[in-house]
Amino acid sequence: MDNLTYCNFVFVHLNHLLTSINLLETTDGTYLVLYAAADAFFYFLPVILGFSAGVKFKANPYMCAAIGAALLYPDIVALKDAGTAITFLKLPVVLYSYGNSVFPIMVSAWVASKIEHAVQEKLPAAIRNFFVPLITMIIVIPLSFLVIGPVFTQISNLLASGTSAIYSFSPVLSGILLGAFWQLVVIFGLHYAFIPILINNITTMGKDPINAILSVTVFALAGAALGFAVKVKNKEKKALGFSACVTGLLGITEPIIYGVALPYRKPFAMAFIGGGIAGAITAAMGTCMYGFGGGGVFAAPMFLNPAGADISIVAYGISSAVAFIVSGVLTFLVMKKDIK
Repeated sequence: MDNLTYCNFVFVHLNHLLTSINLLETTDGTYLVLYAAADAFFYFLPVILGFSAGVKFKANPYMCAAIGAALLYPDIVALKDAGTAITFLKLPVVLYSYGNSVFPIMVSAWVASKIEHAVQEKLPAAIRNFFVPLITMIIVIPLSFLVIGPVFTQISNLLASGTSAIYSFSPVLSGILLGAFWQLVVIFGLHYAFIPILINNITTMGKDPINAILSVTVFALAGAALGFAVKVKNKEKKALGFSACVTGLLGITEPIIYGVALPYRKPFAMAFIGGGIAGAITAAMGTCMYGFGGGGVFAAPMFLNPAGADISIVAYGISSAVAFIVSGVLTFLVMKKDIK
């Protein structure tokens, strides 16, 4: 899934590059095809996550994918966009946009797995293949629209709006907290809950200060991986650190998190410090991103104000360098050469 995400980021930046140099217009067929390639993965994330969650929860993955697809069904989406009120068995259905969402389908898949296993135990083997998914879906899909979807969409919204409230209260404080601990949010898969608010900031204000802070965490981890690689003596671990650093600079942090940061802990702690300092600098300088795309060095074009370069691109360079250098130096100082 990470490789697919990275491919989507590449399509986003390719589109941005081609439009910025006036080779493409946003109405061109080429632009639209590339945009579809970039956006489809995230928009249909409930379907993909439904399948993955089905495998994880030992449920029928195709059934869980179908539940995710139901949340995105075009006729339902059209009703939501039109503001049309609907009911299910005379119960009011609160419609939401479930594209890019994570929590509703994850919880729905978990509930489906429980119902599926319970129904399997009650039905004779001869009729299980047909009736188990039928009974499960006829329960879970309405439940997803009536309860699970609205409740967990609100939880996601509260999580994201809480971040905005912290930024409004104190940009520097939010810079420290987000810069230091954002990658913990990524580990638990909660970062997708923030995507709507990041996109909303771009679409409503034309810029986003929160994602600008989050960008420094990538460089903090990359620096920690480099410090780790330079310090350790073991050739395999050294190679791991260098390769993870490179992928981190390209915006992919999972190899660092699961190959270096979590197993050895100290690099992660040093990345917290470097990211927190750089996040504070980012917020203090009023840095904003003017687009939504990849991380690391690929994020640089997103800091260019379409109306003309401003402080944001300078702040991006300064804060990224601080995050990388501070985390790298601290990791080098605290790591042992010979590690188990």
